[in-house]
Amino acid sequence: MAKLNIRRGGSVLIAVMMLVFSVLAAFRNVPAAHAAVSFQLTWVNATTVRVGGSAVQAPVNIQGQFTGITVGGGTQVVQGFRADGVVDTSFGCKLNIYFQLVPGGNGQIDFSNTSQIGAIVGSSPSTCTLQQVQSNINGVVRDPNGGNVNYVVQGNTQIANVGARGTGGGGARGSVDVTAGMGTASNFTGLPATDTFILCESRGQYITNKDLLDRDCLARKNGTVTQTLTTGGLATLKNGQGPNGGDEKAWQGVFNNVPDANYVVCSTNFNACQFFNASAPATVVRVFYGQAPGSTIPGTPPGSTTGQDEKVCTTGDGLAGGLAWVLCPFAQIIVNASEYIQDHIIIPFLTVSPLTTNSGDPV
Repeated sequence: MAKLNIRRGGSVLIAVMMLVFSVLAAFRNVPAAHAAVSFQLTWVNATTVRVGGSAVQAPVNIQGQFTGITVGGGTQVVQGFRADGVVDTSFGCKLNIYFQLVPGGNGQIDFSNTSQIGAIVGSSPSTCTLQQVQSNINGVVRDPNGGNVNYVVQGNTQIANVGARGTGGGGARGSVDVTAGMGTASNFTGLPATDTFILCESRGQYITNKDLLDRDCLARKNGTVTQTLTTGGLATLKNGQGPNGGDEKAWQGVFNNVPDANYVVCSTNFNACQFFNASAPATVVRVFYGQAPGSTIPGTPPGSTTGQDEKVCTTGDGLAGGLAWVLCPFAQIIVNASEYIQDHIIIPFLTVSPLTTNSGDPV
């Protein structure tokens, strides 16, 4: 009887141990929940930030630029810095992230702190879903002004190594090297020999309205212009940014003795401006053509022909333009009548039939 009880006790013990091992094995096969991850930002130079931290598989450099940033639901444009790029996340998908810096109450940008880091999910090149982002990154909040795919990931995030923002440039302290390059349109003909650059500081009412600063700077409104300069001759830059990855035509100039502040520099040839933050010892700025409302591309595209017939009867300035809706129909009647007389009366009289060998021909 005692042996029977021992056997039963041993069987129960074995069963309990098997159950424990089964439970442990089951827990072992369950994937561990992702711990919350975060981004770490570090300045590389004046326009590049390195994105690292536990949220990414490997650190990535992201390029940015000074530009107008819309805030307050699209009602206010401020001068700020924005960068965009794609990172491979540590939780298994690609994420298109952005971060931006906007001026504080004093009108100056704090380059050691972002106003927000955002993530664009649900559209290429991102492959992350909102659920993946929410389950892996703490504090994900929907951006009410971002549409259906734009979500704020993190708020104020420190950016390390602010001292690396100095570009070096080689110029004198407080210099601003400006380039207005034709890019892939460098094969245009009839390009102007020189350009006029206009430098205007962002202050007062312009701190929160970059568009107004651009317009007033191009118009050289009193009190807005800090400096102007006329560039040297049209230069050829062997930088691979021209047509087919070749040389680029550009105008270049240098402003000296520029105090640290926020500015726009405008190209008269392009009728366009670029916002930037001046920082010692030198700042490098590129003005882009054709990318702003009202901006133009000087010169004539290759292959274009000149001397073609132009429309005479058209709308425009002056008396003729104002009365075009009355004059054009009469002009068109005269044109049509002239063409009819030419085709049906004049040309037939000038046509002579050739002689034939037909015996029935009266000639």
